Amino acid sequence: MGTTTTLLIRTPRGDLLAEPGHWLARTDASTGPVTNDSASAIRSAAQASGHRLVDLVEYDARTVTFPDRPRTVPGGRGRLADVLVADHDVVARIEHEDGAHDAPLLANLRPAAPAQTSPHPATAPE
Repeated sequence: MGTTTTLLIRTPRGDLLAEPGHWLARTDASTGPVTNDSASAIRSAAQASGHRLVDLVEYDARTVTFPDRPRTVPGGRGRLADVLVADHDVVARIEHEDGAHDAPLLANLRPAAPAQTSPHPATAPE
């Protein structure tokens, strides 16, 4: 692999050509080239969001376009695991407590509200 190596990547959405200087970002939905400028934009967006990796975040339900039809994806809560580009958007990879993952837009995250706990019942004096 030298500085002149190019890669042809076949995806369900079509062929992609990755050239020297490109980064590759992969999500469950797509794979695509990420240039150094895009990598810089990802870092800038992550810093501007105010979130850090492993922060507990939450987000609302959203509509996602699938090949067959738009679908509503439920909101969620989990730890920020990664920030990447998917379909030209900066998205966050969220790890839920049950091990599931989701990828909402980074801009749609907010710090998670503290978990609600039930108050302990007061003990009546005897």
